[in-house]
Amino acid sequence: MPTGELAPYLSRKFGGVLHHTFLIPSAIVGGYGNPNTISEEVSIDDVLDHALLALVLSGNELRYRGFMWKVSFGRVTLTREFKPQSIVNAGSTSQAIMVFDVSALTRSTGRYEVKVSCESATPVRVESISVIGLSPLEGSEAEITYWGGPVVLQSGEEVVLELPNDGSGEAELTLSATMPSRNSKLVVKAGKEFSEVLEGFVATDFRRVRIPLRKGLKNVTLKLVDEEGLSRKAFINEVIFYKPVKPGPLLRLEAVKEGGTVKLAVKNVGTSPVRNALLVGISTGQLVFRESIRELRPGELRVFRVLPEANAGNPVIYRLIYSSVWGQAIEAVQVK
Repeated sequence: MPTGELAPYLSRKFGGVLHHTFLIPSAIVGGYGNPNTISEEVSIDDVLDHALLALVLSGNELRYRGFMWKVSFGRVTLTREFKPQSIVNAGSTSQAIMVFDVSALTRSTGRYEVKVSCESATPVRVESISVIGLSPLEGSEAEITYWGGPVVLQSGEEVVLELPNDGSGEAELTLSATMPSRNSKLVVKAGKEFSEVLEGFVATDFRRVRIPLRKGLKNVTLKLVDEEGLSRKAFINEVIFYKPVKPGPLLRLEAVKEGGTVKLAVKNVGTSPVRNALLVGISTGQLVFRESIRELRPGELRVFRVLPEANAGNPVIYRLIYSSVWGQAIEAVQVK
């Protein structure tokens, strides 16, 4: 039977897109011969209306105890006590999670330093650092639920997540886990129609999987499969459910030859403006065309003309790179 639970720390519908940063410092603080402080930088490129900072920690027999423990974000101290929301044990190994609301600190873009300090006789490993945020975007709408664990699974055991799903479409599930070996697998099942195997985890790692939704689908099951031994355990640390309700920024790229020139047409067929898109042309490994699109409103069309000397008679692949509701998106066409 699984030990621990995945507790929801955030569940809401919002007008924007998901921001997710996942770092794997796998650094040890405290204990003999280890540094007392580690730091990592988190880059936030968009203003976040709501943001959580999550630390996944491990050690030998972790428990709530009174040693010097300090976590700061930017220049703001978040805590001076070791009080994780949850600690679970698997033999002599423990895993814990600390989640902080940093919404008041992410109102501007930039690089933020996450600093962890520890002075104890027993070392603590920082397995991962996550920032989960909601970035507002005109014309976009999405649903998000963030669960924090950890949950301990043995091979053959499974944990069931109740989805905030009220219709069809597509959602993305992001999972953070600490696996006993590269050969361990997580099987993700959504109803009878969908099943996908996630593998190749290196210690603490994360994976993303797209799930087709249908009305009436209420649960997703995560099952550990470890053919090397039943005694080894895995930790499911974090899960994010993200479902865009509106298309958001969505670009289409068309290329038409007109005499000796090439006409490139870029249109925003989505519901949100696109900012800082990049259109490039590559021929025989060389960059032959480059144009930035600072902003393209929904329904707006932009046309570019490429002169014949740009490709010297060779085929050219044109790529349109921009940020969509799913992250970086690329549209590509080839002109011979």
